[in-house]
Amino acid sequence: MTLSSLRSGAPQWSRDAIPVTIATQALEGPDGNLYVATYGRGIYRTAS
Repeated sequence: MTLSSLRSGAPQWSRDAIPVTIATQALEGPDGNLYVATYGRGIYRTAS
């Protein structure tokens, strides 16, 4: 998933990038990565 796909409303997740769970928050970090907080699975990061 990229930040632009999230902004367009059409994010595409890869199963190896984030588990099937509830994402509670997605933020662009100061390092340019997209950080996603999940319920009970931790925080995941991907290049935005």
